[in-house]
Amino acid sequence: HRDLPDPVEAERRMRALLAPNTPASRNGEFRAAPYAVPGNSLARTPVVGTGVPITEGGPLPKRYRVDDEVPLYLPAGAAVAVGAQFSPVTAVAALSGQQRVVVPTGVIEVVRVAKGRARGVVRSQTGAIVDGQLMLPLVGEAAPWQPAAPVEGPELRSGVRWVEEAGRLLPPQGFVILDVGARQGVLPGDRFALFHRGGNGEPDGEAVAVVRVVRVDAASSTAKVSYLHAVAAPDAVVARRIARSAAADNAVP
Repeated sequence: HRDLPDPVEAERRMRALLAPNTPASRNGEFRAAPYAVPGNSLARTPVVGTGVPITEGGPLPKRYRVDDEVPLYLPAGAAVAVGAQFSPVTAVAALSGQQRVVVPTGVIEVVRVAKGRARGVVRSQTGAIVDGQLMLPLVGEAAPWQPAAPVEGPELRSGVRWVEEAGRLLPPQGFVILDVGARQGVLPGDRFALFHRGGNGEPDGEAVAVVRVVRVDAASSTAKVSYLHAVAAPDAVVARRIARSAAADNAVP
């Protein structure tokens, strides 16, 4: 018969495997979140596929799914290493300051590099992965599953640079990009309330929406709409941070 441990021993073994008080990550939403990048960062990046140009009337670009092995084209100046992870991205909009909004559609891990050629494996997928997509390094970390602490008094303000629904209205459960980021002390898990912009540029009236930051870059951050109380155009709102991530107090190791 099998030597099964008693309940006390079973719990001891389980606790030995799990780090205490370690919150689960939100990797799914982090890896799917659109974000802003400098336009020149899209040059000389690895490309999904063999690098053969896709022409009208030619073969349709090949699509890839989780666990598929993918050929990777390395243009001149691009270098990758085995084990490196990249996000295949689709550029969807241009922002001011030569920036572009990109939407990641999965994670590809490099598994082989030889003689200027590389191959990868699709580890996860949040959208279409097809020949010809540019790939950017997977960097950053997801927000923890921990409540944010409310802040008192004046706090960080931000405008809304981009919204998922073609810039028309704030999208319920959609993504928005704020014009503050790591340089301003923003952390994944921070919450912002969005208000109508008053005549003096200050928040006016009641909040029209609440968003939670899911990805932070140097000068911008991506947030997901948690609550939408009223319809508002993105260029007519101002955001104010109302809660700070628990990571700000080093609560997350």
